[in-house]
Amino acid sequence: MREARSRRYPTDLSDAEWAALEPLLPPPAKTGRPLKWPRRLMAEAIFYLVRSRCAWRMLPTSFPPWQMVFAHFRVGGSTARCGMPTTGFVLAVVADTLPPSRA
Repeated sequence: MREARSRRYPTDLSDAEWAALEPLLPPPAKTGRPLKWPRRLMAEAIFYLVRSRCAWRMLPTSFPPWQMVFAHFRVGGSTARCGMPTTGFVLAVVADTLPPSRA
């Protein structure tokens, strides 16, 4: 798994925020390829995109590649088939509730 980066953007999660958000996300798959990017970094990338309203391709290079972030945003795994909100939807709703400036 890639190394996590230090806090650089106002949309980055504090440890307390991540502790509250992590249980809402679907668990990582037990089979298949191991995660290449930390789940927290993927969530922070989605928060950045939602708050900045930038295009996917304009995602800063300190985040995972935009294609990978988009895949995590779009696919909710088994929770989408159970009628629960997808991961991207949950993260977008939480991001929209954040105050405009958290400096």
